[in-house]
Parts: sequence; structure tokens; C-alpha cells
Amino acid sequence: MTQEDKILDYFAFLKRHRHLSASYFFIGSNEGLPLIFNIVKSINCSSGNAPCGYCDNCIKIDKRIHPDVLFVESPKITISIDAVRQAQKFFSLKSFCAEYKVLVVNYAHQLSLPAANAFLKTLRSEERRVGKECRSRWSPYH
Repeated sequence: MTQEDKILDYFAFLKRHRHLSASYFFIGSNEGLPLIFNIVKSINCSSGNAPCGYCDNCIKIDKRIHPDVLFVESPKITISIDAVRQAQKFFSLKSFCAEYKVLVVNYAHQLSLPAANAFLKTLRSEERRVGKECRSRWSPYH
């Protein structure tokens, strides 16, 4: 069993037992992006064998057109505060067809200073809104 299989099994276990955290931070290089896609598909896959790669959710996630998954990325230019505002609006709306809404920020080091500050402010305001319980539910992965 590969390391990726173990990680996917872990998220499948969390989903089955309804123990997914409110958010996860994955830190690493772009080489880990396929694993992130598989995790996103796994938690939103509508088949029993997540990620199946064949259900409507998995296909739309692969094509980056899923209405409940927002990708924020810009490898060549700075990610502006408008992208953070788009993410805020995205999370203010109810899920359209998936069980979980997901935000993937790729090239986070490209966030402009105002965008990074707005993003942190959003996370802090959510923490205050949800309470101290939120801190224990945000799980970083390296």
C-alpha cells in the first residue's frame, strides 16, 4: 500500500464516520496536486469506491468545473484580493450538488499582501464565529 493510498483511506474513513474537519491545509510542492485532487474527489465522490473517477462529481472535479469546488491559482502573476473575495462569496453560498464545499489555493505564495491579509482575516473571523472548537478542527498536513 502506497503512502497516497494510506492518505486516501484515511479520508475515506473520516468521511464514513462523519469526522472530516472544517478545513485542511496541505503544504507542499505542485507535485502533490494530484493527491489533493484525489482527496477532494474522495470526500465528494458519489460512488461507494471513492474516488471512482467516473461519477459526475469526480469528472467535474477533474475538469475543474465542479460548482462546489473553487480553485484559486495563478502561477505567473500575483493572486489578488479579488480572488479572496470570490472565495468568501463562494463559501457564503449553500452547496449546489456535493456534500462538501472545497477551496484549493494553489501557488499560495503568489497571494498579494492585501490578499494574504484578507484571507487570514477571513479565517480568524470564522474562528471567532464558530468558536474555539474551530482551532482543533483545522488540520495542517505537510
